[in-house]
Amino acid sequence: TELLAQAGDDLARAAGRLTGRFEQLVKRERRFQRRFLLTVRSGAKGVPAMNKARDDVRRFAAENGYAPVKITAGDSARGVWWKQALLTARVLRDWTSLFFRLRYRDILLVQYPYFPVKAAPIARFGLHMPKWKGVETAALVHDLDSLRLIGGDAAKWSDQVLLPAFDRIICHNARMQAYLLGQG
Repeated sequence: TELLAQAGDDLARAAGRLTGRFEQLVKRERRFQRRFLLTVRSGAKGVPAMNKARDDVRRFAAENGYAPVKITAGDSARGVWWKQALLTARVLRDWTSLFFRLRYRDILLVQYPYFPVKAAPIARFGLHMPKWKGVETAALVHDLDSLRLIGGDAAKWSDQVLLPAFDRIICHNARMQAYLLGQG
């Protein structure tokens, strides 16, 4: 923590700013008819911190009137072609089901990065469908996998093409905000 604080990243301040931005979205957007939260938890072993942050956001969002969106697709096909085909079908079904559930003036908050990363093109199309109905979308960015050098080309595509498809982006700190603005 000392090294991070010296580098200008005080974790407590960053967490406070993130909480503040999330609270602003909740308070400012009372005009939204209904609120939904889409969370895909990681099934990878040895990454409890990833799911902890997502679970914390899910709990905080529920306390503020966000209904969870049920996701049937997993977070990965583990490189097996038939599992990838099944996963793709489930992702498409999830987004289609969500389209029919959402209504004009709803808001959809998506925890990002979106899993499965290789299904990000379907998610990008899925984000456009609710917009046809007047639904606003927001991404709560936990990490950028392309900066962490995981996920390869799929993560780069997701960070460069899927993320900008959201109406709003909530990020952790000023450095990440500056980076995202620099990426367009």
